[in-house]
Amino acid sequence: MFSIGLVAACAQVPVKLRAQSSTFYTEPAGARVTLDGKTIGRTPVTVTLPDREQIQVRFELGGYLPLTQDLERDPVEAGSPAGVGWGNAYAFPLIQRR
Repeated sequence: MFSIGLVAACAQVPVKLRAQSSTFYTEPAGARVTLDGKTIGRTPVTVTLPDREQIQVRFELGGYLPLTQDLERDPVEAGSPAGVGWGNAYAFPLIQRR
């Protein structure tokens, strides 16, 4: 009888981040979108997100409360050539002022 022992080793492999296009939607549409302090347009808007791990996005529309969200990259399947990426689309409901 033979016995085979396997030893698993974990190593951190640097992942190359890459820019990626994503679309932002709000309900209702037409909110001004600010990405890391820079206005990029009104929803719905498609932009190329930076090759960083985290961004901050803000939505503003008259009659609605402003909404600020910190977004982080989501891991993609191991072995994927994309490495880690952003979502393809983000949707945010806005809350009406009272």
